[in-house]
Amino acid sequence: MRRLSFLFSIPALLGLLFIISCGKDDSPSVSPAEAQFNKLTGTWNVVDVKFNNNDDRTADFSGFTLTLGGTLASPTYNTSNSTSPGPWAPSGNWNFGGTAESPNINQMVLSNGPTISVSLTDADETLVLNFTYNEDTHGTNRLEAVDGQWRFELTK
Repeated sequence: MRRLSFLFSIPALLGLLFIISCGKDDSPSVSPAEAQFNKLTGTWNVVDVKFNNNDDRTADFSGFTLTLGGTLASPTYNTSNSTSPGPWAPSGNWNFGGTAESPNINQMVLSNGPTISVSLTDADETLVLNFTYNEDTHGTNRLEAVDGQWRFELTK
């Protein structure tokens, strides 16, 4: 009888240990928008620039950097070594596309510019930005805007 009691106590003890080890996970969950913001934050250096799909403009943006920062509630950007005319304002704010309740983390909407399609590749070390810049929408004269399709490839 003692052996039988001992055999029944082993599963009960293992069950109790399992329940105790399944404590509450104290690590906070990160929203997809916050995770994407964290990946984007930092200084990005130009690798390749294309205008209207095949016009190589990389030489025009030699040394160009895009720094994304701020907070998730108020994201900012700053550029350096941008050319004029060009599609980038020196600095500004941006937000993800979509709505506050359902953000599109693959889109950046610049406060003073276009909506940009965002793609991260190579373990989040390469950032590809695609957008259309329209002078009628984003600028008032030809020196402030270059109409057309832009593709910027940048790395951290």
